[in-house]
Amino acid sequence: MIPDTPAGKQLAAYMQAFNSGNHATMQAYFAANMEAPPKDPEFSKRMADQALQLYGQTQGFTVRKVEQAASASIRALVQARATGMWTEFSLFITAQAPEYVQAIPPYRIVGIGMGGIKAPVEFLSPQKLTDAEVRAKTEALMRFLVAKDAFSGTVTVAKEGRPLYAQAFGLANRAWNAKNRIDTRFNLASITKMFTAVAVAQLVEQDKLAYDDPVGKLLPDYPNKEVAQRVTLRHLLSHTSGMIGARAQVEKGGGAANPRTIDAMVQAFAKEPLSSPPGQQFDYSNAGFILLGAIIEKASGQTYHRYVHDHVFVPAGMTDTDFYELDTDPPNLATGFKDGPNGARLDNIFDLGVIGSPAGGAYSTGADMVKFHMALVHHKLLKPSSLETLWTGVTEDATRHTEYGYGAEMETYNGARTVGHGGGWMGITNRFVMLPEQGYTIVVLSNYDDDPNAIADKICEWLLQGRSKASSSPSDAAPALSLTAAVSAAEVAAGSQVTITVTVQNSGGTSHAGVIDMEIKDSSGSKANQQFTMGQKIEAGQTRSYCYTWIPTGAGKYTLDVGAFGPRWTPKYRFETGIATITVRE
Repeated sequence: MIPDTPAGKQLAAYMQAFNSGNHATMQAYFAANMEAPPKDPEFSKRMADQALQLYGQTQGFTVRKVEQAASASIRALVQARATGMWTEFSLFITAQAPEYVQAIPPYRIVGIGMGGIKAPVEFLSPQKLTDAEVRAKTEALMRFLVAKDAFSGTVTVAKEGRPLYAQAFGLANRAWNAKNRIDTRFNLASITKMFTAVAVAQLVEQDKLAYDDPVGKLLPDYPNKEVAQRVTLRHLLSHTSGMIGARAQVEKGGGAANPRTIDAMVQAFAKEPLSSPPGQQFDYSNAGFILLGAIIEKASGQTYHRYVHDHVFVPAGMTDTDFYELDTDPPNLATGFKDGPNGARLDNIFDLGVIGSPAGGAYSTGADMVKFHMALVHHKLLKPSSLETLWTGVTEDATRHTEYGYGAEMETYNGARTVGHGGGWMGITNRFVMLPEQGYTIVVLSNYDDDPNAIADKICEWLLQGRSKASSSPSDAAPALSLTAAVSAAEVAAGSQVTITVTVQNSGGTSHAGVIDMEIKDSSGSKANQQFTMGQKIEAGQTRSYCYTWIPTGAGKYTLDVGAFGPRWTPKYRFETGIATITVRE
C-alpha cells in the first residue's frame, strides 16, 4: 500500500518506530531522520516525548489508505489501533527547490502534519448499530481515554431529546477534589455564537433588524466609518466581514481589562481597519460577533446577556445555562485545566474574562444543549424559514468541505446533514453536533485541552453507519460552469455607482470552495477594479448570483471579465472576457 518512493519509505519507517511504543526507538528515529532546528539538542527527545504521549492514546497507527504520493511528500489516512479514530497524516522530506516536488538527499523529514478526520465513508461498516451497541461502544471509548488522562468532562448522546448516553469523567475542581457531574456547567467558548445568531434571527423576525442592514444604520455612532458603511449583519454572522480575525485579535490584545459590558468589549477593536473587503472571504472573527451583541442591545433595549437569557435560554428550558460573573463565585462550574510544561495541567482562571461575550463564554451542560437542539427543531425559538437561513452555507472550507452559515457549521456525512459548532480556549474544548433529520444530538464538553472532535466524530460514525452508501456518495463528475453578467447601466457618469451581477450555473458535478472573480479593465487592458468571492460551493444543477458594486472615477470605455475557479484559484473552470461593456462619461 505504501509506495516505494523516498517519502513512502520515510512514512513506513516512521510508522515502524512509532508503533514500537518505545521512547528510545522513537528518539533514535527522529535523530537520524528528521531535520532539527539549529542549536536545539533536545529536539529529537522532545519529538519522542510527543510521539510517546500520542502512542499512549492510540496504541499505534494502521495505514489504511494513501491519498496522495509524490517523490518528496505523502499523505495517508491512518487509524488508531486502540480507539479506531482516524487521522490524516502528511510527511514532507528534503526536496529540490523551487518546486519542492522531487526528493533529494539526505531524504530527511522536514515536516509532519496530523489532523483528526471522520472515518471515510468507504470504510464504514455496513451494519447498523442498535442504541445499546452505540452506548456500549461510547462507554468503552471513554473509559480508555479517561484511563490515559486524555479526557475530562461530560459526553451526552440523545435521540429526540431522550438520553442514550450521559456520563461525566474527571475533576471539576482539583483543590476540592470535586468530580465532574452530568449537571456540571462547562464553559462553551465559541458554541455561544449559536445563541447570538439565534438572537439576531429573532429580532429579524420582529422587523427590528434586517440581514442586509449595515452596521452604521444600527449603530449610528460607531466610530469606524469603514465598518459602519460597508459591513452588514450578513457579513458579521458568516465571518465574512473582513473585521479583525480571532487569532489577530488575541495577538494584538488591548481594550479594557476584564470588561463586563458589551460596549467595553467593543472598544478593544472598534478602530481596527478591515483586513479584506466585506463578503470576499471567510475569516473567523470574534470581534464580528461581539459587535452583533452591541446590535442586539440596540435593537432589543436589553443588555445582551439579559436578552439571550430571556429569549433563548428560558423558552428552551435551559435552566443550567447562563453567563456568569466569575468573580461572584458561581456554583457548579468546571474549572478549565490547560496544558502546561512537562505534562502539567494548569488552572485557566487567569486566561478567562470576568463574564462571557457574544463570541464565547456562556456556561451550559450536555442536557441543556440537547434542549437547545430540540427547541430549535421544534421551532420554539425561530420560525422554520429563519432556522434554514442560519443553517444555509455561505462559505465552504476547501479542505474539510464543511460549510459555515450564520453562527453554525454544516456538513454532509454518509448522506446525513450535521449542524453544530465547536468551542475552544485554554483549558476548554467542546463539540456540539445535531443531526436534525435523524434526531440525534452529540455534546462533548471538556475542561482539558485534548481535542473533543475525534470523540464526537466517532460517535457520529457509529450512529450513521449502516446507511445506504449509494445514496450518499458524492458525484465524481467535474463541475461544468457557465457564466453570465448583467450591469445596472451600460452608460454612467463618473462617480456614479454601477452594480454588476454575475450568475453562475453548474450543469456538472459539485464545485467545492471555489472562487468567483469579476474584473473591470480599461481600454488599455489594465485592471481598473477586481472583486471576488472565495469559498463558494455550487451544487450540481444549482444557479447562484453574486452582486458587486463599482464607482468609476475616470471617463472611458471599460470591459467586464468574469471567471470561476477552484479552491485557491485552481483549476480555472471558466473565464469569459469582454462579457459586457460600461461607458463612463465625465
